[in-house]
Amino acid sequence: MARKKLGEKLVKNGIITQEQLVKAVEYQYKTGRKLATCIVELEFATSSQILPLLAEEVGFKPVNPHAYFESIKELVQLMPKDLLENCDILPIEKDGNKLILGMTDPFDLEMIDRVQMVTGFAVSPVLLMKNDIEEMLEKSSVIKKQSTSIKEEEEQNTLEKAEREFASATDILGDLSTFEDYEMEKLVERDEGTEEADQGPIIEAVDKIISHAIALKASDIHIEPFDDEVRVRFRVDGILHLIKTFPKVVARVLSARIKIMSDLNIAERRLPQDGRIKLKIKITPTQVKEIDFRVSILPTIYGEKVVMRILDSSAAEVSLEDLGMSQEDKRKLESASDRPYGMILITGPTGSGKSTTLYSVLQRVNKGDVNISTAEDPVEYRLKGANQVMCKESIGLTFASVLRSFLRQDPDIIMVGEVRDEETAGIAVKAALTGHLVLSTIHTNDAPSTIQRLLDMGIEPYLLASSLVLIQAQRLGRKLCKFCKEEESPSQLALSFEALKLSAEKYKDVKFYKGKGCPRCSGTGYKGRIGFYEVMEMNDAIRASVKPGVNSEIIRELAKANGMQTLREDGVRKAVAGITSLEEVLRVTIENGS
Repeated sequence: MARKKLGEKLVKNGIITQEQLVKAVEYQYKTGRKLATCIVELEFATSSQILPLLAEEVGFKPVNPHAYFESIKELVQLMPKDLLENCDILPIEKDGNKLILGMTDPFDLEMIDRVQMVTGFAVSPVLLMKNDIEEMLEKSSVIKKQSTSIKEEEEQNTLEKAEREFASATDILGDLSTFEDYEMEKLVERDEGTEEADQGPIIEAVDKIISHAIALKASDIHIEPFDDEVRVRFRVDGILHLIKTFPKVVARVLSARIKIMSDLNIAERRLPQDGRIKLKIKITPTQVKEIDFRVSILPTIYGEKVVMRILDSSAAEVSLEDLGMSQEDKRKLESASDRPYGMILITGPTGSGKSTTLYSVLQRVNKGDVNISTAEDPVEYRLKGANQVMCKESIGLTFASVLRSFLRQDPDIIMVGEVRDEETAGIAVKAALTGHLVLSTIHTNDAPSTIQRLLDMGIEPYLLASSLVLIQAQRLGRKLCKFCKEEESPSQLALSFEALKLSAEKYKDVKFYKGKGCPRCSGTGYKGRIGFYEVMEMNDAIRASVKPGVNSEIIRELAKANGMQTLREDGVRKAVAGITSLEEVLRVTIENGS
């Protein structure tokens, strides 16, 4: 069912107005939910008004779940909660050996198979809307809705508690500034050499620094020694923020404690070291998460700098709907990932969400009938059902060598962490041409320049043209804080329009916003991030242009003629929808459209 088709029918039948349709599409863009669900949530129409038209589109009979409440109440108790928690299915009625199953997507054969395996009944799907399923499950006391305000309040309480704990960590480390060198040496030895040091001041301080970073939703923790101080910074929403400075004397004990946690060599202070930590962290009073930390130790002239990358395993469970892609871009990526062979490349700088996008695609194609193998350095997230290999160049376990082994393992889908060199690129291209779907990342500025980069690596043009299916470039922009966003001033808007080369006349009726800054967003005006995407689908014209020395500008123009929206254009669309600011679009994207 196409989004426009349903929307036009609703307008034509007088169920909603054209203005309401526009607002519903904007809301869909922000939330990633289906258009019909958004229309009901915005109270423009009821489920009973939409369902008949929806049923006409998909060809499945709709039902009124309220008429079957007693039967539903009985049947949901027999279903595993993990099948029901996403509110995509609802058992309606049992008729002999047949189960009438309400579904938001009656074409979801994988879900039908799962329900048949769990229940032992033959499933007969009927059409239901998500709003109705949520309502019936709540009435049946299977899933209790937690309102957004309650979740936000819980998050705020957790943050306030973490800030109080961090203040006590500051006191602990501040007290150490009075230690003499020989006393600090003893403290390091105690923390390094005994398990009884669990309750030591350094251990407590490091734990509270980590808890504070988690509460702030930081992606990285930086502990940096300088001539006269130690600086602790967190990267939040892509921006580094100075959190606290400590006396220089605590630098060594902080790095020692983190080395112990990472199982690294504490005595080695001359060479870089890399390690990993796995901890269970209480995110909210009711939620505990297992979080991995990738640790990098770098010796500098003032001591060891520590960077801890925070890897939340729940990122591997992000669906394509949650990424903030436009419906058209999502359709292109889904279409490419449904192909039996070919190569999909995700490009962008470090920290642009490439891994999250790859895992979202893998989640979508991760079914029982395919063999998925991944080569990663390091393995950031665990993906159930996939064969994941941690590459290690120091022992010869390179991307290229692992790829060769994969081809002897009867794979259907191969994911390579990164195309770094000609050897890896060559094997990946050949795998894509011999019946495998290959997904990988590469470092280029935008989608069109990826072709030039691969040609420069030495890949033959005819092989590249035949193997490439789709290239997606992406960046992460900050989302405006919904608690303090306000309309942008005309003077600043004029400057942004000029910098972005936008027509003031075209956007005269659009409200653009900025973040004022409040306690909820730590005064930044932004909270959370959203992707800006540039999806280049290969077609005959682009393939024909893949030649040695081809100019990226030529490929960009061909891609735009084929419907590609640049990163900057996608960013502006998100600013129009009130998700981000034009200032953020300017920060993240560059003038040539990327």
